[in-house]
Amino acid sequence: MMKKYILAFGILSVVMTACSKEDDLTPSLEDRDRAIELADQSKPLVKRLVEKFNCGLLYEYDANQDFRYTAEGLSETEKWNDIEMPTIKEDRFTDKDGNSIDEFEYIMNFPDRSITISSYEEHVDAALSFLDTTLFAYYLENSKIAECFPNKILLASQLRAGKETGLEALTISDSRIASYTRDKSLRSVYNRNSIVFNGNMKDIAPSYDTYKKDNFYVFTVRMMDMYDLYKEFPDELFTSVEPFYGDTIGEAYGLEAPYLYSPYIPVEWYHELGFIDTKYFNQWEVAYKRDYSTNEYYDPYIKSSSGFGSSNRIRPRHMFLMNREEDIRSFLNELIHRSAVSDRYKLGFDDLPENMRLRSRAMADVFISLGIDLRALNPEIESLYQ
Repeated sequence: MMKKYILAFGILSVVMTACSKEDDLTPSLEDRDRAIELADQSKPLVKRLVEKFNCGLLYEYDANQDFRYTAEGLSETEKWNDIEMPTIKEDRFTDKDGNSIDEFEYIMNFPDRSITISSYEEHVDAALSFLDTTLFAYYLENSKIAECFPNKILLASQLRAGKETGLEALTISDSRIASYTRDKSLRSVYNRNSIVFNGNMKDIAPSYDTYKKDNFYVFTVRMMDMYDLYKEFPDELFTSVEPFYGDTIGEAYGLEAPYLYSPYIPVEWYHELGFIDTKYFNQWEVAYKRDYSTNEYYDPYIKSSSGFGSSNRIRPRHMFLMNREEDIRSFLNELIHRSAVSDRYKLGFDDLPENMRLRSRAMADVFISLGIDLRALNPEIESLYQ
């Protein structure tokens, strides 16, 4: 019965995806020209992105034209209306009357240094330097990934999700501030029109490493989604795990539904199957209706889940990943975040079973072949090559 429900769920997802793709429109030539023409090539990073990646990075932009209006219909555009993304100039260097101000100083304390910002240009330069050294330095010129850079990148003063912003509008990784956090702060967000990065350096400085990893994950996923880079991964990487996609973990483990009082499932068992444990990716679980007159449970259905959580505890009602795309993204996430040695909640690369070490390395090899320098981003994955 559960298999039939999952099949229906999958068919519905495919239909919804197909319908959305039918209306997809690519950016116009005029829009491509706009991004390149407005890019301030007096900035070295901006010039390099234009010349080597055909990408315009804008820190002065029109939020509606350059992000919200996606040419995919009104419902898609409205999804982004509640996301705040003021420019650095209008947010930090313009007073309430609209006059430019350039007369204050603030100090940003990074892990290894402090920077004093006293002008608009210094703020812009600091934000560009952050993106250059923590993000764009890990993508190689003249590579497959270089061909997939977005035409337009926006650098905002801050990035916040409003109360009406839906979860489907946001992409999350293990380090990011998720959409349900108290202050709704975001580090990056993307759609078909462009991708926006938070350039609030006072926020970035104390969370330097997590901003770095999260921006890298979201930016890479954006390119993978837009250009279907999932097809670059060979079929043999999925032979052993595809039979489990969309199944209930408890069912595969051999427990009986409805899993109300079942114990946690050992993460080692999950690894032996070939899956990597992630904090956010297992977003679905099985629930049951209850007949209180007979105290029996019936009609299983799928609902959203908080996933394995920070302690990576696996419950029988959790579901396996739904498809190859989720599987690949889960490995990308762990190749960015996981250490070689174990900590309290998560096994390190060194302590994974051999099949998982081999699968992790094979995934890393594909990303690297695309022109993504994962080994430089997270030196911990060197343990996979020893």
